[in-house]
Amino acid sequence: MDSRYSRQMLVSSIGKEGQEKLSQSSVLIIGGGALGSHTAEMCARMGISRITILDRDYVDLSNLQRQTLFTEEDVHNKEAKAYALEKHLKQINSSIHIEGVVADVNKQVLEQYIHGADIVLDCTDNFDIRFLLNEACIFYNKKWIFASCAGTYGNVVPISPGESACLDCLFIKTPFFNGASCDLIGVQTTLIPLVTSIQCSIMVKMLIEQEQFDDYYFYQLDSWKLEMNKFKVHRHAKCPACVEKRFKYLNKSYTDEAVRLCGRETVQFRTPLLEEEDFQQFTNYLGDRAITYKKNKFIISFKYKDHPFILFKDGRLLIHEVPDIKEAKQLYYQLFS
Repeated sequence: MDSRYSRQMLVSSIGKEGQEKLSQSSVLIIGGGALGSHTAEMCARMGISRITILDRDYVDLSNLQRQTLFTEEDVHNKEAKAYALEKHLKQINSSIHIEGVVADVNKQVLEQYIHGADIVLDCTDNFDIRFLLNEACIFYNKKWIFASCAGTYGNVVPISPGESACLDCLFIKTPFFNGASCDLIGVQTTLIPLVTSIQCSIMVKMLIEQEQFDDYYFYQLDSWKLEMNKFKVHRHAKCPACVEKRFKYLNKSYTDEAVRLCGRETVQFRTPLLEEEDFQQFTNYLGDRAITYKKNKFIISFKYKDHPFILFKDGRLLIHEVPDIKEAKQLYYQLFS
């Protein structure tokens, strides 16, 4: 066993046997932002064998306040978060497998990556994705850990399909616990490592104890008041997801309609540009119109009529600084008529 983990193996609840389990485990991380970057770093440092990170976004200057590993160079290059994390994590631990996947998390993407995971970590900031993840983990019988943070409040809930309450059980008759987005109410920098430390501590216990793990609590904390509470949660007898198996999000039809991103003056489109050749041809298109652009492995960024545009290699287009979808569509169709 690698001497780099010697201090971790000295912990009696982990030991050599526990470290061997961690070193044979695969973790799927949904979201590579504040929670995801901290969680991915901890997983890499503790020796998780395989780490896969799914994220659709790129590194922005406002991210550096709370998202670890990212640098000002990543901001300047508009690096995709998943790619940037893969690059930085491989410098921390080159002995494990790390894959950053730049993609919008949907049913098809989850189906592709969830099979090989021993556990799934929710590090997103989007409840639609969380409910999709909840249903996917029930369908594929995968344990996962819900985590969220906004303001000074954080929540963590370990979930085991068929054994513990699922996300739908929690929210059938309950308003979202501190469910606001950090884009709307902000987030305290010190809250992030508190939430991810709890999430990763639970993950380690679940991977080592496996079927003996029974700490299925709802953990809530406040980083300002320095308070933490936990309470037992129970499955709902008529839960539409884990009991009745009515999968609203897994069965939802795919849409390429324009979507306004919550808390941001940003609208996302799905363009027909899906191939490598399309990506290159679009830079030629911009050049022909004397539109200055920057390009990296996954992203083309440019300005059009004073609005920042970001085109991802998977065909997604973000138009920033637009107050509504109507104006965004006008700009979109001027470029993609």
